[in-house]
Amino acid sequence: MPTQLAAFHSDKEQAMEFNHIPVLLNETIEGLNIKENGIYADGTAGGGGHSSEILKLQVNLSQLTVIPMLSKRLQSVFAKMKIQ
Repeated sequence: MPTQLAAFHSDKEQAMEFNHIPVLLNETIEGLNIKENGIYADGTAGGGGHSSEILKLQVNLSQLTVIPMLSKRLQSVFAKMKIQ
């Protein structure tokens, strides 16, 4: 099921909605073998699909860190570093 989110266009302050379908969702969750009190990170969060699926497992996690790929802050840093 697609995850809804707002994404910011790099040269506009307006938000637009789009659907995100997580890639290899079941294979990723199975491969992570989520455990109680585990510490996990989603370093390429686009639509939050993988992280949402981890939370749906209702396992008592110690930590789930989510780092968005399309954050306005990262785009600003990339612009300062002249990375596209």
